[in-house]
Amino acid sequence: MTAESTEATQYAKQHTDVVSAEEVFKELAEKMNIQNNPNIHNINRNNTEQASTSNADENQEEKERKKRRYIGKNARINAELMKEVLRELRKAHARSYQPEVVNSIERAVRILKVIIAENEDLFPNVLKRIE
Repeated sequence: MTAESTEATQYAKQHTDVVSAEEVFKELAEKMNIQNNPNIHNINRNNTEQASTSNADENQEEKERKKRRYIGKNARINAELMKEVLRELRKAHARSYQPEVVNSIERAVRILKVIIAENEDLFPNVLKRIE
């Protein structure tokens, strides 16, 4: 104990309305069965270091997920044109009664969907919006 803490406890004993913080903490430690162990601080430091590294990993993952590729004006125009082509093919499919025309429209739609799926990074969510 330091000289200041002994003076504080003596002052607290003289004045009954004053409570020593050291005594309060000791009582709390006894109630909670906490022993005066210097390794507790090391454990807390290790836990905070692990938490900070896991937080850093989570932040890096979020940054990687949030990173989006810039989609140029031409790619956006092409995406809108492809959506319009799919709409027109759908209308033509609904209006046509000739089996050859219907088959060729269905084939064109399949080919266009494959092209869009292969270039999903250039045409994001085109198929999701249409279907």
